[in-house]
Amino acid sequence: MLLELDSPLICEKITYSKIIIAPRLNTEKITDLVSKNILGCSAIWIPDDKYNISVPFDLNWWRGGAAAITSIKLKN
Repeated sequence: MLLELDSPLICEKITYSKIIIAPRLNTEKITDLVSKNILGCSAIWIPDDKYNISVPFDLNWWRGGAAAITSIKLKN
């Protein structure tokens, strides 16, 4: 899932406007977010200069950086 931030994160002069979220476990799916309202996931913040609208989920350039193991929750 690609998330676009309302307010970009700026860290060490790098601007991050988008985050790619993927289920953390093989047993989970993005659709679990709808049925359970929460999903354990990995998150990778995408620097604006690395984002390519033609291939929005391309992470071939990624070798570390702004990433987290987290949960995403739908707001009721």
